[in-house]
This record gives sequence, structure tokens and C-alpha cells, in this order.
Amino acid sequence: DSGHDSGHDSGHDSGHASGHGGDGSAGHEGDGHGHGEGHGEACGDDCADESHGHDAEKGHGHGHGSKNRHDTDVKSMVLEKEGAPVNMHRFQHWLGTVLQEHSVDLYRYKGVLAAGNASKIDLYILQGVHDMPEFVYSGKWPDGKPVKTQIVLIGRKLDTQRYRKEFAECFS
Repeated sequence: DSGHDSGHDSGHDSGHASGHGGDGSAGHEGDGHGHGEGHGEACGDDCADESHGHDAEKGHGHGHGSKNRHDTDVKSMVLEKEGAPVNMHRFQHWLGTVLQEHSVDLYRYKGVLAAGNASKIDLYILQGVHDMPEFVYSGKWPDGKPVKTQIVLIGRKLDTQRYRKEFAECFS
């Protein structure tokens, strides 16, 4: 009993205590460092080894560092067009070009597409993350429902002017 407990306690006191309140309790009211300080990693505030669970630029652990953990560059935008179906070939070509150039900055995109021509309009659902788009055919566009394509893009460095112009060119 004493052999396991004393070895276990001493192995964790130095690592977990600083992130869990200093007394080994489970709370986060300690010194503000969190889990990244524990498990025998001997490094200082200037350590840049990302394998230690922290980044020298971003504080320690899981969000208890001094820097703001939210990326203020992340934005969203809506692309929409009502009254005409999108040319699916043009839209897929446009989206492919955007993803080829900026997929790393495009975190999420989703939408509803009214695709086809004046005589036959189909409904597609678009979902994607980074460079992995998924188009799902969802049947014929519902009778009596206004024809509208709407796409939401979430990411960094969104070129809103360019995307609006090129999106509009997908209709005709």
C-alpha cells in the first residue's frame, strides 16, 4: 500500500498540483497553468517544444494562459441568390478553386443549393470542412418554395468581395 501510494503521490504532486490548485485537489483555482505543466516535463516559460502540450506563444495547458484563446480573425459570411437556380458545374468549379487556394483557412461551410435550370430544379445540401466538401442530393426542389441558394462560409482571411462576385457568376 505505502509503496504504490507514495510513488504515485510523489510522481503527481510536482506535475498536477500546479495546475489543480496547488494542493492536489481537482479544481482549477491554482496558479493558472493547467494540465500542460504536469507529467514530468521539465521546462520553463520559454520552452517552445509543442510536444510538451503548450506553445511558448499561447500560454500553458488548455486555455488558462494569459493570451486570448479566441482567434479574432475568424469571420463568417453568407452568399445567397434568390429567384434563379445555380449552375452546379460552375458552382463546383468555383468552390474547388477557393478550396485549392484557401482550404486551410476555410474552417466550415454549409448551405442549401437550388441547382438546375428553369424546367428542373434540384435541392442539394452542402457541408464541408477545409478541403473536404460533401454535396448530398436531396430531391426535387419543393413546389411553391421560393428558389434560393444560400451558403455560409466560416474561416479566416475570407475575401468577401471576390467570393460575392464569383458566386454571382455561378448563376446563368
